Amino acid sequence: SKLANLLFALELDRRLQAKGSAAGAYACHPGYSATNLQSTGPTGFFNLLYKPLNLLVAQPAKFGAYPTVLAAADPRALPGGYYGPTGLFDMRGPVGDAKATSTAQNEDLARQLWDISEQLTGLVWP
Repeated sequence: SKLANLLFALELDRRLQAKGSAAGAYACHPGYSATNLQSTGPTGFFNLLYKPLNLLVAQPAKFGAYPTVLAAADPRALPGGYYGPTGLFDMRGPVGDAKATSTAQNEDLARQLWDISEQLTGLVWP
């Protein structure tokens, strides 16, 4: 689902730019942030695993919100940008340009996702 989110955001920005829009699309991810997602979702072994991982690796939840704030309000954020933590395997640390995989940057795949989304929702981009 995160790959689809990034593909969609980058495709939206390409379409906005192609139309000469002043608007842009921005993408971000929180990294590994200690939230209730780790304690209320997983069960069994994974629930036990997340407890020590949260203590050792995760950043506080408020730091996970920083990439969203940067993408939404920082004048340094660029349309088509992707932002997230830049330390410890991009899971925590200072916020900056995140690394998008080659799959996430695949324009053909993004167009296919867009087309399927239009078909499934019945909403067509003008």
